Amino acid sequence: MESLLRQKGVSLIELIVVMLIIAILGIVGVPSYRGYMARAQRTEATDALIRLASNQERFYLQNNSYSADVTELGFGGGLTDGAYYTISVTAADRQGFTARAAPVAGGGMDGDQCSWFEIDEAGDKSAAHTGCW
Repeated sequence: MESLLRQKGVSLIELIVVMLIIAILGIVGVPSYRGYMARAQRTEATDALIRLASNQERFYLQNNSYSADVTELGFGGGLTDGAYYTISVTAADRQGFTARAAPVAGGGMDGDQCSWFEIDEAGDKSAAHTGCW
């Protein structure tokens, strides 16, 4: 009974064990979270390119040519919604177009293995790394 009355706080060992568990969870969780965020931001780029391709087809039906101006295609600032990628039309004429999404310099996706994505008038998709689309 007397030993129960003396033990009122948390021992140093218990505190170290709790901190160790928190550290292990952080070591496992942070890279997983970063990977999830990178995939979400890549999806932002691919979705924007698919939307741009759709807008290109609408533009082509009205003008009998593809546009090189991203503003005409609904991308006012030339950026994706989250501003992680710049959207550009690298080639456009009467026969086809190629559009590219590239990471904003110094942004959150700069240095990612999937550094750029492209789509063309036929819907062919390509990226800097296999499996990015």
